[in-house]
Amino acid sequence: YNDKTGGLTDAQSAEMLEEHCTNVSAKAEAGDLEPLIGRDQEVTDAIEILAKKFKSNVLMVGEPGVGKTAIVEGLAQQIIAKEVPAFIQDHVVWELNIGDMLAGSKYRGDFEEKFKKVVAALENSGNGILFIDEAHTMKGAGSGTGSSLDFANMLKPVITRGKIKVVANTTWDEYYESFEKDKALMRRFYKLIVDEPDHDTTVKILTGVATRLSEFHNVRITQEAIESTVDLSSRYIHDRHNPDKSIDILDAACAKERANDNKDALISKDSVMAQLSKVTGIPVERLNNEKSNTLVKLRHNIDDKLFGQEEAVDEVLDKIYVNFGGLAEENKPVGSFLFLGPTGTDKTELAKLIATNLDMELLRYDMSEYKEAHTVASLIGAPPGYVGYEDAGGGGKLISDVSKHPYSVVLLDEVEKAHPDVFNVLLQVLDEGHITSRSGKKVSLRNCIVIMTSNLGAQANEQNRIGFTDLERTGEEDKAVKEFFKPEFRNRLD
Repeated sequence: YNDKTGGLTDAQSAEMLEEHCTNVSAKAEAGDLEPLIGRDQEVTDAIEILAKKFKSNVLMVGEPGVGKTAIVEGLAQQIIAKEVPAFIQDHVVWELNIGDMLAGSKYRGDFEEKFKKVVAALENSGNGILFIDEAHTMKGAGSGTGSSLDFANMLKPVITRGKIKVVANTTWDEYYESFEKDKALMRRFYKLIVDEPDHDTTVKILTGVATRLSEFHNVRITQEAIESTVDLSSRYIHDRHNPDKSIDILDAACAKERANDNKDALISKDSVMAQLSKVTGIPVERLNNEKSNTLVKLRHNIDDKLFGQEEAVDEVLDKIYVNFGGLAEENKPVGSFLFLGPTGTDKTELAKLIATNLDMELLRYDMSEYKEAHTVASLIGAPPGYVGYEDAGGGGKLISDVSKHPYSVVLLDEVEKAHPDVFNVLLQVLDEGHITSRSGKKVSLRNCIVIMTSNLGAQANEQNRIGFTDLERTGEEDKAVKEFFKPEFRNRLD
């Protein structure tokens, strides 16, 4: 029994750590970890924080999938390879399993006892770096009913002493939720922001991962496949982050060959596109910008069903052809149109035909249901503090529909009947190609065609003139549109 080490001998310390933690350094030595590529600056920054005398604790904050855990594993590999400064060369990285500590803690005080022993074991070893993945789980972990003493509060005094070095990970959402509110916990950590790697770094990371994937799946991966994976996932997957989303697509393309027992198969750009098409629902022809049969026959198929609107159809299809040819601006929808004219002239029908012939989902919204200002909430979600804020992930009807169908025709029928506030929401869609819900969720409409239909000016056109001039009035639509829509809205339409 040893007073200085909280009653633990060296052997007991080692046993305690093995029981409640995973030895990341041992995994690095055994070669079980993926090599770290392109994150040298982040590792250097983390080492500089760990070198501090007081509060040498790192909190890595970044979006899910940017490689926060990989940075810690890379640090463990560099320590094993002795590629780090002398003060840290003998250190061992231990990943804490909070779930393991909670499991079996039946009575009040069990969890605290285990935690105390892990801390004593780390202080006793003198060379431990405690890694806490998903650090927001510290809040509330181990606290009994109505008790404020949770894992986070027990950790505060321990890490202030500076005898233990802690590296923790969390995402931005959880950071705002847990750490921003608990200033006393935050001041004990040094925040390290981990951003998504740029295009070239992601290609480097994927090239490194590809060698491991080749061995595992018994396939050959071309460099073109790697580069197109990064390009296409960046362009078409917007709700996740690199390098995670690119690795996922490439891994799935390899897994398909493995599942079919195709040994030594070649993973090319086509394999990647087929996989991406499956994930996003966007046809391969669209990803490839090919002159596909669908596009070639598009005009013919529409003419079969819709008569007497050649000029309007030509104008709409020209814009679609330009976009599918890869010549349009990347950060805007495929096309944004306002169809005007009296009822029964096939405005809505044209939108339906485009959706059908391009294999796109038709998302139709009857804008007469959005007459009041508060109805904007049903499109993009309710503001914080209002009823329904947490519903459907905090997004409204438009947000959730486009999330499910990123390749679609968004039809806003009878648009002039909606409240003007609705058009203010659409400004961002038409200009930047994305829409943000009230809870901060962002969805992209870059692969959508936005079509609005309206009867503006139709009534004025029906009031015939008297006399021997043309009895039909024309040109009232333009006047009505200019009166109804703001200039910034009109200028964003194709």
